Amino acid sequence: GSITSSEAVYSLVVNSGGVAFALTNSGPHKKSITSGSNVWASIKGTITDSNFSGYLSLDASENLYLANSFSSVRKVYTGNTLGTTWNAGTSYPAHIASTSLSVISASNWLMSSNPGGVFKTTNSGAAWTDANGSFKSLAPSQIFITAQNRIFVSYGLNNGGNGYMQSIDEGATWTYQSASPVDRSILGFVKL
Repeated sequence: GSITSSEAVYSLVVNSGGVAFALTNSGPHKKSITSGSNVWASIKGTITDSNFSGYLSLDASENLYLANSFSSVRKVYTGNTLGTTWNAGTSYPAHIASTSLSVISASNWLMSSNPGGVFKTTNSGAAWTDANGSFKSLAPSQIFITAQNRIFVSYGLNNGGNGYMQSIDEGATWTYQSASPVDRSILGFVKL
């Protein structure tokens, strides 16, 4: 069904063809933003979860990824470019309290966790490793990956600092970028 006024929208992504995807507490939905339609259609398909919370992400080929961080679920589902088919879902460890999911490639994903920092998988979620480098006190809110695979992680450090981390090597090493002189928490990034 369509998104109701009582539903929370946790994540929203738009592909290059003008299709918007939204994750709500009842599941994923889509609508064309170029057709003028105001109708959101459910694309839950074969996903059997009844409660949702989490994030949507698109890879470079615009395949859709859904991280359902609802406490009893904790799975990442991969779907085709229009979200009409989904895999069975890959569980991720309970110690990762997902705050964001970003996809580098079909098998390389980054997930932020608050607390915990940034975690990486190179095998489509079968195993996750700590990708924090030297910034263990991270409380990340979003991971953003550019078309050139530059990775930005927004956060406010638990010790009072604010800024973001940047990686140019898929998360192997990181550089801190201060939010000074304004000293504001950076909660996310927007692609323009």
